Amino acid sequence: ERDTRGAPVQAARDVVWLVEQLRVRVLLCSPSADAAMAVRALSARLGVVVVTPMATADAVPGDNDWIYRVGYTNTAMATALARFQVEKYGAQRTAILYDPRHAFSQELANLFERIFEERGGKVLAKLPFAEKCGGFDFAAPFAELAAARPDFIFAPCHALEATDTVPAAPAGGIGVRLCGPGTWDHSQGVDASGSAPSGTAFSR
Repeated sequence: ERDTRGAPVQAARDVVWLVEQLRVRVLLCSPSADAAMAVRALSARLGVVVVTPMATADAVPGDNDWIYRVGYTNTAMATALARFQVEKYGAQRTAILYDPRHAFSQELANLFERIFEERGGKVLAKLPFAEKCGGFDFAAPFAELAAARPDFIFAPCHALEATDTVPAAPAGGIGVRLCGPGTWDHSQGVDASGSAPSGTAFSR
């Protein structure tokens, strides 16, 4: 067992070490898409079978027969969320708040934007989390996005960031519905935040 904390470079190093030193032939990989992509690049060369529980990036596994995913893709998730917003709420206008640090968030934001617009919707604004000393400021970009008067705000972020992201909306007096990915289905995500605008939804 090796703890890479989802870091791609460390994940790649650990895969090489596990295969060469311990002769490992099957690996359970991090759910992080960034780490899974780093491992994907090595799996065929090293001859190791890799299983990732929830790396949703569309490129995993791609054309690589050595890596397997247990779960859905970002495209499937974006499609389901866009369909839900349009069919349940009749949503026509959205805004997107994404995490610029993670490929998962950027890819999902881009996919959701395209799919929502294909269903007749319009993306009014798209902003990254605003950096501040020691972390990120969610309240400021939320306020800017809400000012565009969207029907809902899509925020494709990981569970830990959702703990801060979700309560930032009502704390700033923002009553717009929130929509998030499957990563919000986590004890440190929406449930732990204890506060979310009415109608907030995420995939499972």
